[in-house]
Amino acid sequence: HESLLSTMKISSIKRTFQNTKRLAEILKVLSTFGFREVITDTGLHRLLGKTREDIEDDQVLQYQDLTRPVRARMVLETLGPTFIKIGQILSTRPDLIPPEWAEEFTTLQGNVSPVAFEQIHRLLEAEFPGRLDSLFESIDELPCAAASMAQVHRARLSTGERVVLKVLRPGNRQRVEEDVSLLEGIAQIVEQYFSDLGYSPIEVANEFSRELLREVNLVQEGQATDRLRRYFEDDSEVFFPKVYWQATTRNVLTLEEIKGTPLSLIDTNDLSYEIRRKIVANATKAVFKQCLKFGFFHADPHPGNIFLLEQGKLCFIDCGMTGHLDKKTAE
Repeated sequence: HESLLSTMKISSIKRTFQNTKRLAEILKVLSTFGFREVITDTGLHRLLGKTREDIEDDQVLQYQDLTRPVRARMVLETLGPTFIKIGQILSTRPDLIPPEWAEEFTTLQGNVSPVAFEQIHRLLEAEFPGRLDSLFESIDELPCAAASMAQVHRARLSTGERVVLKVLRPGNRQRVEEDVSLLEGIAQIVEQYFSDLGYSPIEVANEFSRELLREVNLVQEGQATDRLRRYFEDDSEVFFPKVYWQATTRNVLTLEEIKGTPLSLIDTNDLSYEIRRKIVANATKAVFKQCLKFGFFHADPHPGNIFLLEQGKLCFIDCGMTGHLDKKTAE
């Protein structure tokens, strides 16, 4: 009876999967890195008509001496942008995963080889048909940053302002949409098979899905940046970049270029005591204002996303991940 019910559940969930090729790739990677029991215990292999023996044949012995957190991190890196981003988010959530896993996931890097400028230029022409040359005086072909989701190019607007273009890597939106659909389906299976996790995999998957889909819509990041900039417009020590909406779409975000240095690149020994104290004061003020006064906050304020300007002033960038606090919680 239980076996029949399990088969019925798998059949109903199978209808929610649209990309079985990607699902097969995910299961293959899980098995390769020694997580075949996750596949067989949940019955995921049945979605592809595979047997337990098929899954066991996929394991690569060279990884068997590595710890589970290390192998899990390698799974995420192999599966690409969506899963790298999930790992980066999980690294800040030791309430959802064991601390040693969260610590291992902090080593996940979104840095990848840049997309050729020819592809970026074609994307820009498609985003700004017939007006790319009138919008920009010049665009640097060499990116100043390249991550798994997007890459960044310096440019100059035709009106003279120095800006940076954050360009979503071609194909990423479709891949993320496919992946989050698969994750939501897998979460249904996990929730049915494991009742003692202490949280709902479906709710977690839905939260991740919302966050990831926001990250591949750069208009939403622009709106968040604009909102935070307005909140701090009367603050002379905490800044957010200006958004140039005439040159912004779902796939391209154009921001003022910030003349400063990311905190991640600064040796604190090179800073005076007064400047270090000012940095801490400004960062604390920024976080308290966002959370307790405005109820809307930058949810990824790591040192690479905070630029040090002159005299300890700070500028926050990369507002793709944000959160809300209602008044009662803030109080």
